[in-house]
Amino acid sequence: MNRYIELLTVSKWRRHRGLSNAAELMRRIGDPQKKLRCIHVAGTNGKGSAAAYIASVLKEAGYKVGLNTSPYLQVFNERIKINGENIPDEAIDKYFPGILDAAQQMEEMPNEFGMITALAFTYFAAEHCDIAVIEVGMGGIDDATNVIEDPVCSVLMNIGYDHTSALGNTLSEIAEKKAGIIKKGRPAVVYSQSSEVMDVFRSVCEKESAPYIPVDFGKLSLREYSIDGQVFDYGELRELKTPLLGDHQLNNAAMAIEAIKCACNAGFKVDQGALRRGIENVFWPARFEVVNRKPLMIIDGGHNGQCAETTRKCIEKYLPGRKVTLITGIMRDKDAKKVFDAISPVAEKYVCVSVPDLPRAMEPERLADELKAYSSNVTYFNDLREGVEVTMSRASEDEVIVVFGSLYLAGAVRNILKPVK
Repeated sequence: MNRYIELLTVSKWRRHRGLSNAAELMRRIGDPQKKLRCIHVAGTNGKGSAAAYIASVLKEAGYKVGLNTSPYLQVFNERIKINGENIPDEAIDKYFPGILDAAQQMEEMPNEFGMITALAFTYFAAEHCDIAVIEVGMGGIDDATNVIEDPVCSVLMNIGYDHTSALGNTLSEIAEKKAGIIKKGRPAVVYSQSSEVMDVFRSVCEKESAPYIPVDFGKLSLREYSIDGQVFDYGELRELKTPLLGDHQLNNAAMAIEAIKCACNAGFKVDQGALRRGIENVFWPARFEVVNRKPLMIIDGGHNGQCAETTRKCIEKYLPGRKVTLITGIMRDKDAKKVFDAISPVAEKYVCVSVPDLPRAMEPERLADELKAYSSNVTYFNDLREGVEVTMSRASEDEVIVVFGSLYLAGAVRNILKPVK
């Protein structure tokens, strides 16, 4: 890991800070975000996939596109990309010292996420990106990314129960926080969902005189699907192809298409060929991703009850009748019962593993004890590599191994199977 990024692991950077703190840091480094045109993406689930679709399409249209997402899977540099290429360590060495110096002069220093956000904006501005796609870290209204004042559009994805201690205990409370990225007069593309959430988004749009664009998923029609991808129609667009699996990824693609329409209305030129290529060539790992064929192994970075339901539906759709072994590990602050109630109908065996270098991770033995309520076939390993290798070596021909429970776990397993070079 880059030496400057290692600095961010010390405790003084890890405290929660509000938007005003992030805005002060941006002012001290010259407000790089004001030199960029941005698409701002918030939500509980799907925001990373939608951001990846949008960036992929804009790249295919010939633009230089920044993409800022979190968390990373295998290496920190994944969080900040230009046209699909990770920020190099040399760029971190070049731009981070100025950010660090500015932060150290502040009375109340920013947190880790605020520093990383500043690095992303600085890098994208210095490299003259035509547009940047920015994923919110948590919430929206108080998020460091919300220093964006005049987005090309705001994109509001699916809302679920996550980070409730910070965002609220009801969907409307959480939606209110997410809706903080809606800006005066700028269009908001909205994921169609419960009326409780839609009412919040519609109300904020009306208050901000922001065009309200709810996406009609009824215009989606699935033509073909297999473990290798999907072919679908969206309105007048026929036979679009995506490598990302699951009905939810068609919804995410539709969200991206509507965001691209907003970009076109704002002066960007994207023809249908670029749109098709962008959706077909999108890369977003650890979302029901096939990483091994014999035995068949799939990695899915689900992390809450809503994700677990989505993973279960994908297993039922793509792997009907197959025996499923779940390699799993979750954080202690997650609602384990909600997660495993959702996915247990399709899991025959559970293998509980550690999530490396994460103090928040639940101990494998403790998780195994909880999962005995769902199956008599539960084992645990304190060493992740051993757990993965033993499970793969024992897998029968008709068995499918699904790695599920945390993006951190997904990244660690991906590192075992596909190490970063």
